Amino acid sequence: MLRKSIVKTASLDACCILRWLLQDIPEQAQAVHDLLSNPGSYHIADTTLMEVVYVLERIYKQERYFIASCLNLICSLNQIKCSRQLIKSVIPIYAENPALSFADCWAAVCAELNKAQPLLTFDKKLASKLPQAELLVV
Repeated sequence: MLRKSIVKTASLDACCILRWLLQDIPEQAQAVHDLLSNPGSYHIADTTLMEVVYVLERIYKQERYFIASCLNLICSLNQIKCSRQLIKSVIPIYAENPALSFADCWAAVCAELNKAQPLLTFDKKLASKLPQAELLVV
């Protein structure tokens, strides 16, 4: 068993992030809080954030404004290492487009940041909502 007080660099999975954000299992939420309160660096993978958003939306039925505030909280902590610029660009698009998935918003921002536009899609909704996306006609 890893002692949380000695960790200086580690990665956090979706369960850790969810417990910390939701405070639904107090002991686990406190363990993550303790880690983030001490000096250290904690990486959160892009796929982990995708999973966190998915679980908050589908399992916990949270509103987008709450999810956006959670993502902003994650980005505000210096000890968390993540794709900060990307996430900060995705948040307003995701919050303002309830018809689009977080993954679609993420892909559109990635296309823009990687200078690989347009994001080609067969999804008419995506192509009509975001300037980074374009309908691929067959």
